[in-house]
Amino acid sequence: TLAGKQDKIVTTFMDYFRLPENFPDSAKCNDLTNIDEKIECFENIMKEDIAPDNRLFIPYIQKYEFEALLFSSNRGFESYYEESIAKETAKIVEKYPNPEEINDKPKTSPSNRLKQIVPEYDKVLGNVIALEIGLDIILEKCPRFNNWIENLIESVQS
Repeated sequence: TLAGKQDKIVTTFMDYFRLPENFPDSAKCNDLTNIDEKIECFENIMKEDIAPDNRLFIPYIQKYEFEALLFSSNRGFESYYEESIAKETAKIVEKYPNPEEINDKPKTSPSNRLKQIVPEYDKVLGNVIALEIGLDIILEKCPRFNNWIENLIESVQS
C-alpha cells in the first residue's frame, strides 16, 4: 500500500498496444476517437482504481510502444548496427519529428518497423539503444514521455 509511504513513488510503463482487452472500463476509453485522450482515459482509470487520492502513484502508458522512443535519434542504431541498417532506420527518424506518432497500422508500429529492418531485433537490445541515444534527446523528441518524467520529478521534489 502507498498509505504512509511519503518517500516512495509507484509508476507504470505500459505499451498502449499491449493493454489487455478486458482492461477495466475499456469501453469508455475506446469510445474516444483521439488516441491521446484514449491513453489519458486508461491512465485515469488506473489512477482511480489503484490510488485515487495518492499523488505517489503515477500511471503511464506509452503511446504506442517503447520502440517509438528509439527513433528519437539514429545514434543508437548507428552504434549497434551496420551502415545499411542505420541508413534504413535514419529514414524513419527523419520522417517523424515526434517519434511517438510512429504508427500507421499494427504492422507498421515501431517494433514491427524495426523487425522488418532487423529481423533479430529484441527488446533487450532496445534498452541498450535507448541508453546510447540518451535521455535528454528522448525527452526532447517525445513530449508525452517527457511529461511523464516531469511528473515523476515534480512528485519527488514536492
